[in-house]
Amino acid sequence: MPRERLRDVAPVMLRSDAVDLGLFGPGPLSDRAAGRIGEVFAVSARQSALVAPVEMLDGAPPKRFRGLHGGLTSDEALVPLLALRV
Repeated sequence: MPRERLRDVAPVMLRSDAVDLGLFGPGPLSDRAAGRIGEVFAVSARQSALVAPVEMLDGAPPKRFRGLHGGLTSDEALVPLLALRV
């Protein structure tokens, strides 16, 4: 089970639990956002990443992994927002 296997690396939870914890911000999750987020959610608890192996359909080697997104450090979790209402 993923929860036990990843216990020391990344908490695994249902999307509804992540929403209840406020990991996607305050208020209800929009239908658009819910459609882009899987039903199971994992947050890396250390300086590590969860990466799924990629198998190319044409048999070519996988493309280079180019980056990461998301984290619970203040630099990653607190993103400034500039909004203009006209």
